[in-house]
Amino acid sequence: MASLAWASWHCRNMSVFEQTSFNAVEVAKGWVKLVQESNVYAAKVFNRAVPLASRSGNSWHCPDAGVVKINCDAHLGAESGLGVVFRIEQGSLLAAAVRKEGGGWDVEVAEVAACRFGLLLARRLGYSQVQLECDAERVVRAINSKAVGFSPIYLLYEDIN
Repeated sequence: MASLAWASWHCRNMSVFEQTSFNAVEVAKGWVKLVQESNVYAAKVFNRAVPLASRSGNSWHCPDAGVVKINCDAHLGAESGLGVVFRIEQGSLLAAAVRKEGGGWDVEVAEVAACRFGLLLARRLGYSQVQLECDAERVVRAINSKAVGFSPIYLLYEDIN
C-alpha cells in the first residue's frame, strides 16, 4: 500500500513540477515490482522474507456441534457498514449479510450494532443455538458482563442480552 501511495505522490510531482506525460499505471507497477524485488533480496540476505503485513495472533475456531457461530464486524467511513457471517461446526458457510448505515458512528456503537444485526438475522433465519464473535474487546466485555448504563449504547447492549 505504501508503494502505491509513493507512486501516486511521484506521479503528482512529475505532473506538477516537471510537466511530463507518463502512464500512471506503469509507474505504479514499477513501484510494486520494486517492493517485490526488495522482499526477495531481504529473504536471501537475512534468510527470511520481510512480512508484508502484521498477522493477528488469534485464530478462528469452529463452534461446537449444533451451534451456529456468528462473526460480526463493522466498517466506518462516509457510510458505515455492518457485516455478519454464519458458520457451522465444520466451518462451512451458512449465510452472510451486509447492511449500509449512516455515517458518523462511534467505533463501539458500530461494533455493537453489527452484533445486534447478526443476532436479529439469526433469529429471522431460525438459529437458536448461536455463538457471537466480535473483534472489539470492549464490546465483548460489555456483552459478557451484561453491562448496564444510561447512555443510549446500553439500549443496544440490552437488546443483545
